[in-house]
Amino acid sequence: MKLSYTIIVLLLLVLSNGRTMDAQNAREQLFGTWYFDYGSSISKMENRIRSKMDSLPGRRLLVERFYRDRKMKFDPDGTYFLILGNGETSHGIWVLNKNSVQITHPDGNVDSFEIKALDTRMLVLRHRNNGKGRLVLPEWHFIKN
Repeated sequence: MKLSYTIIVLLLLVLSNGRTMDAQNAREQLFGTWYFDYGSSISKMENRIRSKMDSLPGRRLLVERFYRDRKMKFDPDGTYFLILGNGETSHGIWVLNKNSVQITHPDGNVDSFEIKALDTRMLVLRHRNNGKGRLVLPEWHFIKN
């Protein structure tokens, strides 16, 4: 009986340590500057939204200008920066929670993103907009150079 109890305790310790290491690994992989992959992101656009966008003159160009060349930067101290293609920046505080990252802006607004994929060179985020309408690009694909 004592041997069974010891094995169970050791198994639980090993499993919980693995999860901690995975969370720490994910946090460390998130550090750095991520470059928006416009082509991959726009390929995930819903057909209904794509049709509507294509029917409005100049809308596609407007969307492209808004998203292309943007960067997200996650610093180890929890600071977050969004740098748009035109050089505008915004900042906030980021926190990693299991498979999501929450960004709190200086005005108190919070954006939550599901992390769909993360490794040393690729990040895929899906914005959780909490029913506040549909986003033009539901998935944001990033690469790290």
